[in-house]
Amino acid sequence: MPDVGFIRSSTFPLAIDHDFQAATNSWRIASRSQDGVDYALVFGPGDVVTTAQPNTVAYRQVGANGFGNRFAITQPTIGTTNAEYLRSTRVLTRPGTLTTNAFCIIGVPTRLNDRPATPISYTQFTYAGTVFITDRTLGTRRQFDISESTASISANPTTGAVNVSLTIIGREFLAGGALAPTTTPLGTYAGQSGIDGTQQTFAAPLNRQPDGSVGGGFSGWFFGPQGREAGLAFSFRIVDGNDDIVIGGSLAARR
Repeated sequence: MPDVGFIRSSTFPLAIDHDFQAATNSWRIASRSQDGVDYALVFGPGDVVTTAQPNTVAYRQVGANGFGNRFAITQPTIGTTNAEYLRSTRVLTRPGTLTTNAFCIIGVPTRLNDRPATPISYTQFTYAGTVFITDRTLGTRRQFDISESTASISANPTTGAVNVSLTIIGREFLAGGALAPTTTPLGTYAGQSGIDGTQQTFAAPLNRQPDGSVGGGFSGWFFGPQGREAGLAFSFRIVDGNDDIVIGGSLAARR
C-alpha cells in the first residue's frame, strides 16, 4: 500500500494550519498525519534552501526523528498571470510511520457579501501534485507529474452549485528524475459541491468518469474580489485491476 497521505480537508484535524509569524518571519505549520499523529513545525529564515521552482520560498529542517521536513510556498502562475490573491503550498513530513505529502492553497478569501451576481466559470488553471501507481503483485511504484492536467470549474451564486471536473494527465518520472517524453491519461474526476452564503469553503466527493467510482474528494475556497481566483486541494485513490492508484494535489484557478 502507498505510504503517502494526501490532505484535502479545509477543517482541522485534516486541514493544515498555516500561521505566518511576522515577528520572526517564520511559518508555523500544524496538522494531524494520516496515521493520527499531531505535529507542529516552525520554518524560519535559517531553514530556507535553494529551489529551482520559480516564485517559491522553500524550507527544510531535520526533525527529532531524523526526517527532513519540508515546506514550500509558491506564487503560482495561472495561465499567463501570477496569482494575486492565493498561494500554493506543499508540506512533506513524517511525524509517525506514514509520510504526509500535502498540497494546499491559502490566500485572501472572497467576502461572503461580495459574491458575483451571475454564474461564473474559471478558464485558467495551474496544478501542483503527483500520482503514484503501485503494482500490487510486484510492489513496484511509478510516479507521475500532473502539471499538464486540465480542469473545469464553475459556480452559480443563485443555486449554490459549484461544479468541478479534473482531467489528470501524467508524465512519468524516469530514472534520474527526468520526465517521460510522452504523457499518460490518468482519468477524469468530477464532483458538485454547494455553497449557501454562510460559509467560505466548498467540498464534495469526486467520482471517476464515466463509471462513477468514488474514492476521494476535494475542498477549496474562492479568493479575491468577486471570486476572481479559486483554489482547491484534491485526492483520489482506487484499485484498478492490478494497479493501486493514488492521486493528490492542488489546483489554482483564475477567471
